[in-house]
Amino acid sequence: MEKNSDPLGNRVIEQIAVLLENPLPESAIAEIREFHPYELHPQKFDQRFSVFYQHFLDHSDDYSRALECLKDEHSRAYYEQLILLRILGPGFVLSPINNKAYWDQFRSISAYRDPSFSHQAENRLHGFLPLVQYILPSDHHRITLLTGEGDVTATYLGSQYCFEREGVEIKPLADDIVIDAGGYHADSALKFADLVGADGFVYSFEIDEDNLAFAYHNLQLNLSLAPRVEMIQKALSNDSNKNLYMTGCGAGCKISDTMSEGARLIQSITIDDFVTEQNLARLNFIKMDIEGAELEALKGAVHSLIRFRPKLAICIYHNQDDFFSIINYLHSLELGYEFYIDHYTAFYGDTLLYAHCKGQN
Repeated sequence: MEKNSDPLGNRVIEQIAVLLENPLPESAIAEIREFHPYELHPQKFDQRFSVFYQHFLDHSDDYSRALECLKDEHSRAYYEQLILLRILGPGFVLSPINNKAYWDQFRSISAYRDPSFSHQAENRLHGFLPLVQYILPSDHHRITLLTGEGDVTATYLGSQYCFEREGVEIKPLADDIVIDAGGYHADSALKFADLVGADGFVYSFEIDEDNLAFAYHNLQLNLSLAPRVEMIQKALSNDSNKNLYMTGCGAGCKISDTMSEGARLIQSITIDDFVTEQNLARLNFIKMDIEGAELEALKGAVHSLIRFRPKLAICIYHNQDDFFSIINYLHSLELGYEFYIDHYTAFYGDTLLYAHCKGQN
């Protein structure tokens, strides 16, 4: 492997050479083989390595700039480890949270199943998806939620979208106004509604009709929290009133500028225009998990970022460039944000960028 022109590039290249000679022992990957065996398939390794490694070589300077923006040592260490995990996969690199506590948490989800739930009745009601109803702990309410076990594990047991580390806290607080981009089944919206209290509010954006049906169902299951949430079926982007096209379904529903077979039409809006339409006097927290549309949505929020300096929880793993471009874009605005990284799965998905301006919100 050839040397690279920057220190991060050289470290990654050197570590890859060592790791390829020393795959992880079976004991370290037993749970992944049990619960996510496709992540260890040799063909998946070949595809991942050829794509992610070349991407890193082509953009190592961009990765290095993003690394320099990160505030704490944990985030910088996670970032390098996750670059290696993205290139080599979980057969060679441990996720930062691939440990006993994570898998104990994963296995504990069955304890939160609602014993009164009729699985068959819900399937007849909604027509598809074998989901389960859970009763979950939150700060102030017990939340009843019909969704998949992975969403419960991350959002509720793993506190995804809520960052706390060494005295730094980046999450919705009492009275906050929240934009929840990627509403899915209202799982995060309900958690945020619990956190912001009666004087806060959550605007949750979801583009997929089936996801919205589950979201409204879950709001009806939580009538004390539902008045704090509004579901909005528009796509967040860098420009309003664009005709965009949805493909995929469920958690993987995404938008594109171009029409394709089976795509559905959806209209766009920017966060800036939404703030103006709603006459919002404050915006305290923005979460984005929108399948690769995060950067464009942030570009459509630039005036709101300048005006309000909201706390941010942004997914940076959907597109390859997102791993550096979102950090570098926000840093380029020179708004005083401090950046942190956290990760929520035993493989390369679900990496979150958290950002806040000290003294704001």
